[in-house]
Amino acid sequence: MKKKLVFSILSTVVVSTFAVGAFTTEVQAKSKSLYFKNCTAAKNAGYFNILRGEPGYRATLDRDHDGVACEKR
Repeated sequence: MKKKLVFSILSTVVVSTFAVGAFTTEVQAKSKSLYFKNCTAAKNAGYFNILRGEPGYRATLDRDHDGVACEKR
């Protein structure tokens, strides 16, 4: 019984780690390719309130330097 439980827990950890790693890689790939010339272009594409660290964020799109670019009013 203990061996099955340990195997189940280890399997869950491995699968979860793989899923998180795949998600992180996907976000990193998107952040490199997601670029908006300006906030009008971002909003037209459906992006607003882009947080620092998220795909598409650039300091030049953050007018008040609060970590949120292309804020929706």
